[in-house]
Amino acid sequence: MRTRYGSGGNKDDRLDAYVLADTLRTDGHRWRALREDHPETKALRAMCRARKDLVEMRVQVMNQLRSNLELAFPGALGLFSRLDNPITLTFLRRFPTAAKC
Repeated sequence: MRTRYGSGGNKDDRLDAYVLADTLRTDGHRWRALREDHPETKALRAMCRARKDLVEMRVQVMNQLRSNLELAFPGALGLFSRLDNPITLTFLRRFPTAAKC
């Protein structure tokens, strides 16, 4: 490979893609076939994707809560360092509006 494709020094994704495709075309018969992932690996990937989706949803909900509090109950934002603390959520359940404080 090194004799066929010299390194120019700079990283180039287009050249890398070309080299990979050309190598597969000319020398692909020497490469061993990829094997399918184990069921445990597939399950782990699915759990990681689900966790990533849940984290994104949590951030969206916290941003929505912060926006609503800025409009309806701005004093509550300054009371707590984090909106997802149990004490913050208990406070917001007990005092849902500024008038109930």
